[in-house]
Amino acid sequence: MMQLIKQLLKSNFLRILAIGYSLFVTVIMLVPITKGPKVNIPFFDKIVHALLYFLFAIIWLFYFRSLGKESKSIYVFVSIALFIYGIIIEVLQGSYIVTRTHDNWDIVANATGIIIGVLVFYKAKDTFLSKK
Repeated sequence: MMQLIKQLLKSNFLRILAIGYSLFVTVIMLVPITKGPKVNIPFFDKIVHALLYFLFAIIWLFYFRSLGKESKSIYVFVSIALFIYGIIIEVLQGSYIVTRTHDNWDIVANATGIIIGVLVFYKAKDTFLSKK
């Protein structure tokens, strides 16, 4: 099992995963919304944003780790890049997508997900990702 995990963590797989996930998030955030089921969970949209960006941070940090690039500057780079990406997506939603609106609280939820993702990765990396 450990061998399988190590194989999956090689950089080619992680590069495809990181780019694929980035495209996935871009598409789901920019595709116009049609009428769908109404979810009656308070703050559901914000929870979804936080989870998406939590995974975003984790996936990109895994990728950089697989390249042997792990330092505080990588954590900062990933955090800032994802934060700016989230702002750009919100501006595009508010400016160009008729069925979407700009929401500053989405940016806060994105940032929360990024921070939690970076902290979880940092704390768990030595426990689960030891390079033996």
